[in-house]
Amino acid sequence: MESLLLSTFSDHLSQIIVGFHPSQINSSLLRGSGEITSVNLNCSVLNAILRSYTPLVELESVHVTRLGFNVTSFANIKKAPIEVLIDEVHVRVVESLEFVPPPSSSSSSAKGGG
Repeated sequence: MESLLLSTFSDHLSQIIVGFHPSQINSSLLRGSGEITSVNLNCSVLNAILRSYTPLVELESVHVTRLGFNVTSFANIKKAPIEVLIDEVHVRVVESLEFVPPPSSSSSSAKGGG
């Protein structure tokens, strides 16, 4: 059962975690918990999401030391919280080289009106 759940999430995790392999996850289905340690996240995926919020910066590297989860109640999983535990996140952010500011409307109307 545990391997079935891990294989289900492996496809999603492999898109986000660089070099992901299911054996990296330490999990216990009976306790409802698991963790993965020392992973680098795929910055191209994260930057695609980040661009919708701000095109000014992009992520160069993201390293997570420990990412864990804890299912508090399998019997009441729709209402019970699922805890996500993050130990340390190391992020390197750089100024985006692709950002082109939109033309200023006040300067273009001043030039056209003169």
